[in-house]
Amino acid sequence: MKDLVYLLAFCPLLAWAEVDPCEVDTYPIIWEKNIAPSPTYELPAIYTERNGIKSIVSVSSAYTLISNSMNSHKPYLKEAKEHILQKLENIKLKQLVNERQLWIDLDGLQGHKLNIAIHVMAGYQSMFVEALLENIASIETNGSLDTTAKATFMKGIFQESNQTTSSVNNLLIRNDSEVIYQDCWLD
Repeated sequence: MKDLVYLLAFCPLLAWAEVDPCEVDTYPIIWEKNIAPSPTYELPAIYTERNGIKSIVSVSSAYTLISNSMNSHKPYLKEAKEHILQKLENIKLKQLVNERQLWIDLDGLQGHKLNIAIHVMAGYQSMFVEALLENIASIETNGSLDTTAKATFMKGIFQESNQTTSSVNNLLIRNDSEVIYQDCWLD
């Protein structure tokens, strides 16, 4: 029985130790923005999905955003950008494609090729964030297109149980209470 008491007393510490800093939503808010998602989208298009909610961007808009915004000043960035643009060009008319199908398979990749594959994923993610913030993307929940959402950027310090701290940047795009998109990174 004594062991059970110690275990129950220790459990909250174990739970705290496993908290993901990106799941904390009490950091100070740096800025907020109301979003008016596009009420329609044209095909072909690509989408990303979270919690059953799709963020959809037409291929033509995705191509323009990647062309104009994605850096290519280093060889791996240039190759990642070229890969994305080529994949977008190959999407057939009337298709709605999950962006994960356009990623490079990471299995067995190392070095330069792994770096390219990672930046392909990051390129798509950045494009969706930009499209959502610029009201270019459509948001679909249960087959219906949403007309409002809110973006919140928070920045704060996360203290882990071992007393180390991390500076956390957390961008959340929400539809009512559901998270549509999240981009979180540690400094």
